[in-house]
Amino acid sequence: MRKSEPDKHEPVSRLLIIDDANRCVYGRGLLERIALGRDKGKVHKVVGISAEALIVYLAHDWPDVPECREALWLLSQGQINYDLMAVISEKVHVTYDDLEQIRELHFRGMTRKQDPSP
Repeated sequence: MRKSEPDKHEPVSRLLIIDDANRCVYGRGLLERIALGRDKGKVHKVVGISAEALIVYLAHDWPDVPECREALWLLSQGQINYDLMAVISEKVHVTYDDLEQIRELHFRGMTRKQDPSP
């Protein structure tokens, strides 16, 4: 690992994830503090990840967090609760490695949606 590269197992500090519907699915508390002028500084922002991919990943990797299981259940009912996602983002600290895996899960889902084969 180069010195300029982050440790893949370190939590991503000051992370915002904006989904493909342009809604904040991770880091809403940080976003609110910034909007109120209570928090300043550099933010790591990821845009375009589906809320579905994030929920599936979090439910799989953090099954002991009840809100992650609840979000997965709601997703199975066709619902995304953004208030619940805000609670989850305060409890679950995503690492750089997690981000890579969430992106991969998102792009695999996108590929399946575009695959014309039965």
